[in-house]
Amino acid sequence: MFDSVLGILSIFLFALFAVLAYFSYFKPVLRAFVIAAGLLWIALTITHVSSDYFTGNGIDEAAIYHLWYGFEGAGFLEYFKLILSGGIALLLLLLTLLWVTGRISKTQLDGRKVAAPCVLLLGSVILNPAVHDIKELMSAQWMQSEQSDFYSYYQSPEITSLKSKKKNIVFIYAESLERTYLDESLFPGLLNGIKSLESKSTYFTDIKQLRGTGWTIGGITASQCGIPLITPSHVNSMSGLEGFLSGTTCFGDVMSSMGYQLSFVGGANLNFGGKGKFFKTHGFNNVEGRIELKDKLKVGGYLSWWGLYDDVVLNYAYEQFEELSRQDQPFGLFTLTLDTHHPKGHPSRRCKGLNYQDGENAILNSVKCSDFLISEFIGKIENSEYAKDTIVVLASDHLAMRNTAFDQLKKGNRRDLFMILDLENPQSKQVDVMGSTLDIGATVLPFMGYEGAIGLGRDLLKSDPQLTQDVHKKLKSWDIDILKFWEFPRVKGDTHINWEEKRILLGGQQIKLPALLEIKPNLTTVARFQFNRSLYHKTFSDDIDDIPPESYFVLFESCENIAKIEPTAPEGEYCVLSGPSKSEAKVAAMNLTTTYSARDFRELVGMEL
Repeated sequence: MFDSVLGILSIFLFALFAVLAYFSYFKPVLRAFVIAAGLLWIALTITHVSSDYFTGNGIDEAAIYHLWYGFEGAGFLEYFKLILSGGIALLLLLLTLLWVTGRISKTQLDGRKVAAPCVLLLGSVILNPAVHDIKELMSAQWMQSEQSDFYSYYQSPEITSLKSKKKNIVFIYAESLERTYLDESLFPGLLNGIKSLESKSTYFTDIKQLRGTGWTIGGITASQCGIPLITPSHVNSMSGLEGFLSGTTCFGDVMSSMGYQLSFVGGANLNFGGKGKFFKTHGFNNVEGRIELKDKLKVGGYLSWWGLYDDVVLNYAYEQFEELSRQDQPFGLFTLTLDTHHPKGHPSRRCKGLNYQDGENAILNSVKCSDFLISEFIGKIENSEYAKDTIVVLASDHLAMRNTAFDQLKKGNRRDLFMILDLENPQSKQVDVMGSTLDIGATVLPFMGYEGAIGLGRDLLKSDPQLTQDVHKKLKSWDIDILKFWEFPRVKGDTHINWEEKRILLGGQQIKLPALLEIKPNLTTVARFQFNRSLYHKTFSDDIDDIPPESYFVLFESCENIAKIEPTAPEGEYCVLSGPSKSEAKVAAMNLTTTYSARDFRELVGMEL
């Protein structure tokens, strides 16, 4: 906000508005308009500054995703000062706005003088960087051609076997540990351990971060499913569904079908970003996070704001590696580090006294610690009796967000980290082919003894550079195609509503209550929810207004809340509001359990039978 031309202009115009408004007279209606526009500017500014603090990129897909999905499991206490500062700034701006618009001049100014502050205020809103960011996001989401060529590039995984001996896989997602940290001109001697791994690995130097992949679950989705994480354009449309991208086949689904036992171990809360739901949807047998491991590993109070420290998690991951290796079944063990989480990181106890240079930069100390712990973890696997049966993959989940080394990172050629170690046949191979995290899954497969494309991803050791460029270029135009992988259910057979269990069973899928369902003419649905709703989220009433005229809607909610939309709602605990539009809607009380046949459901929403 403060380091962009638009941001500075927007703030300057708002300041001029405040000065002129102080000496202006506003009639009540105009004053209400000015206050509303001022509140909009304040909301946009606070949102942009907060988002930019985390992402370093303003309001992007990562910020929007977590607004939609919720922040359960986030380390809020780490950002206490930011939250407090934001609250104080918000209060001061609100008081300033009310003060400058409430002062009445003894002499009423002419229309031109009253217009001046209004024009300045509108200009400050239009030039606000948040408006630009939101416009870019909306443009990207709906830039869909009439005849999409998505399926000319997307391939549902069809895996073939290359050799009889199959390898187990240990996959390390290194939190924000991008390849830029290996740049000796920027960070000399920072990642000596990981640098040494290049002498015995296939490592990739041009892994770009694409839209929809720039935060943890986005990067995981890209690497395992070969698609960016594109979310439905309404609030929380994922958190109320039973599965996570259940309409697409991912790396875990494929390996599970090949007989692999899959495990995920991480120190953070599995609910944050939906990691737990993702892995459980896509073939993982064992999924453990902060809640599952805290008591199991008896860590007591040895926790960061975000969860368990990496020395504890990686030690446990190695124990799991040995246990899984002793079994006859092939396995995949995936882990996600945490200590290098922005803004400052949280070095593990084992790194006490291990600093980078003078130790003044907190995140670089954490990166140095992570380099030591990850290298040690890989070294233990390398020296184990099971090494010959194992490949190890090390990849950053995404580029670093704003941290205490962000200004230095911006000076480098920022790329994601990706390397593969075949411990039976260690060799150094540098691959400079352009790719992205979409390609990771398909590139790893041959090292395990398989081959095949995964989604939009291709094996970077064999792929056509032109194909990769085309995918990167066309990605924005495929949002609507990718959204379909959320696989909203279709009305068929009986639909069961159970308020005691707070769920709908529709088309074989479970949906959380309360819920608003858009019913399309072909009886496919789109679900909308209000879980973790913030001030900026749409209400159910707003969502109903957004439903296309050719569709129908049904809202299952408390009678109290439905009465805010339809005043004739009966007294009772639960109600249903339905129809082709809000003006033609019908409302009725509901029992705790209700079953609708397909015919009943069509009649409920007003469809022709």
